[in-house]
Amino acid sequence: MSENRVYVKFKLYCKETELGDNIYIVGNINEFGNWNIDNLNENQKLNGKLYPLWISETIPIEKRKNIEYKYIIKGPNKLKWEDCENRELHLKYTIKRNGAHYIDDGFFGQ
Repeated sequence: MSENRVYVKFKLYCKETELGDNIYIVGNINEFGNWNIDNLNENQKLNGKLYPLWISETIPIEKRKNIEYKYIIKGPNKLKWEDCENRELHLKYTIKRNGAHYIDDGFFGQ
């Protein structure tokens, strides 16, 4: 593991999705697309196999302060941003397992 990178894994509850929808993390860092939803990547996508629990893969991100993000629901004919303040990533308040920080973000939009 690089000293200037940390590994994070996100979890979110969301019942607002329909068949064909996906949930992505979008934020102010390169790994989260710099708020640009035109180039979403697989690292930003959460897995909904445990619906209504959505879980990301482990994402390597550069260590830095002031990481902000939100979740979006994106489907074939749908784009919905969380209707709440930007979330902030504070690693010192997370649980760390298997080298990754686990982020429990509660519910979509809250």
